[in-house]
Amino acid sequence: MFKIAFFDIDWTIYDHKNHRWDEESLDAIKELKRRGVKCFLCTARNYDSIKDFGALDIGIEWDGFIANSGAIGVVEGKTIFEQYMDPKTAYEAVAFLKELGVCGEIPYDTERKLLAPLTEEANHYYSYYVEKVPPIEEYKGKPSMGITVFASEDKDHLFKERFPELVIFRYFKYAFDWVPAMHYKGNPVEKILEHYGFKKEESVGFGDNFQDISLLEKVGTFFAMGNSDELLLKAAKNKTEAVWDSGVAKAIKNWF
Repeated sequence: MFKIAFFDIDWTIYDHKNHRWDEESLDAIKELKRRGVKCFLCTARNYDSIKDFGALDIGIEWDGFIANSGAIGVVEGKTIFEQYMDPKTAYEAVAFLKELGVCGEIPYDTERKLLAPLTEEANHYYSYYVEKVPPIEEYKGKPSMGITVFASEDKDHLFKERFPELVIFRYFKYAFDWVPAMHYKGNPVEKILEHYGFKKEESVGFGDNFQDISLLEKVGTFFAMGNSDELLLKAAKNKTEAVWDSGVAKAIKNWF
């Protein structure tokens, strides 16, 4: 019997094709909760985005979350894993964005701020991900996970040349995460299992893209959504239906 489950948000329990939460899958997760299974969100979104998107208002009392693609792990309100950018580096990176006239967003533990007025690239991002636009605030050295940069691919070389020690993780045509080291969803999973005293085989995860491969590697059982990208589909042993066909619900009903 599984004791803990991790759920990606976008294209896993939220259907962007039809712009809705998959109610059948949400009901299945609620049933897991009634059976005593710990349920966690596991997403590339930061906490502020999770909240603004409504993931905390869908009738599920989540036991915690993994956010920023694994840069932070929170159990019952307590942070047990975090991966921050050095403030000195962040100051220098923010100054470079200003020099280029590029807009960025900086995520903190429970909030996020814009670093400059919206550009065309930033508008593309917030529109595609159905994101609330955060307020503009000057960076003042607060610990952050990195910076979300709104720029097209033809500018990538500028960032690599100026900051070769930082990692560019591009996941959208007009945006990339600029971080000190790659974030992996699987890293906080180990800490969360250790916190509860659960074995790997007592855990299950659900996801839809290559960012979920590290989650796949750290849980006992993993289900790739039917709408997953090719990299995840090749890596996953278990597959379920697409989000618009209630893939999470079908897997839960068949396996639990």
